[in-house]
Amino acid sequence: MSDQRKFGIDREIAAKLASKYDVGREVEARQWIETVVGEPFPYEGFQQSLKDGVILCK
Repeated sequence: MSDQRKFGIDREIAAKLASKYDVGREVEARQWIETVVGEPFPYEGFQQSLKDGVILCK
């Protein structure tokens, strides 16, 4: 999400999305990807790391 301040319904939506994000699942997915690919997962940001598709193609 952007670093811009949100107001009104935008703030409510951002809070709802953030509350649904499960960090435990992220850790589990990172570990699984590292096991399958055989190399460490870049830790600059889970979603950003997957966005370009390079790791997913491996």
